[in-house]
Amino acid sequence: MRLLINQISHAIQLCAICVKNLVLVTFISLFSLGASSSESETIVFGSNEKLVEQYVAQYVIENIYDSIGLKLQVVPLPPSRAKKANLKRRIDGEIARITPYGNDKPSLIRIEPSYYYLETAAYCLKDSTFEITKAEDLKGLSVASIRGVAHSDAATANLKKVYKLDSAMQLFQFLKFKRADVVIDTEINGRRLLQKDQYRSFIKRCGVFKRFELFNYINENRAEIRHKVSNEIRALQASGKLNELIKEAEKKALLLGPEHF
Repeated sequence: MRLLINQISHAIQLCAICVKNLVLVTFISLFSLGASSSESETIVFGSNEKLVEQYVAQYVIENIYDSIGLKLQVVPLPPSRAKKANLKRRIDGEIARITPYGNDKPSLIRIEPSYYYLETAAYCLKDSTFEITKAEDLKGLSVASIRGVAHSDAATANLKKVYKLDSAMQLFQFLKFKRADVVIDTEINGRRLLQKDQYRSFIKRCGVFKRFELFNYINENRAEIRHKVSNEIRALQASGKLNELIKEAEKKALLLGPEHF
């Protein structure tokens, strides 16, 4: 009898330990779920890597999201990879793309209004006589541009001889060695490169011919932030603070070191 009582007592103790462990495991699981939920609140956007206007856009958009209490993480990617990641919903959207970019992508939401812009510019060798004031002036020329960038894709859409490269530095090297007549980049990105001795003595800007507004694009699964972000952009525009942010961001971006490009 005493042996039976001891066995029952031991069984009760084991049961109590099991219950205690179960409660502990449940608590840890719930805590982990809570942590995951908190982490999922961070919005992850892609940006086109190694471009000055994207660094400007990142600085501005981070300030916009921070001012309305939204956590934001920006991941620099090659432009074509950023597009693919966005369409496959591996990221929540992209920080800065032009209007035509979203026209054939119904799963993406363009947040109005725009909060920054880019200007499409043409660059040529210093002894060149080319004057590019419109996209039609590129007809008959060999042109190089960055792969996956919508504004330069638009400029070169109807041209026969187009080279696609991976970075602005590759473009300028390509031009320097006379592999193309003209290269297409943004005005501000080209301006940064022309600050360098290795390019300034060989290359010039031969025209700025198009302006595009830049918009924040989000996936449908983040639609709930649309109006909040839109309202903040409008408020910053009305107060003049958006222009102040842009000027500050451009100054910082033009001073970035070579490791960013």
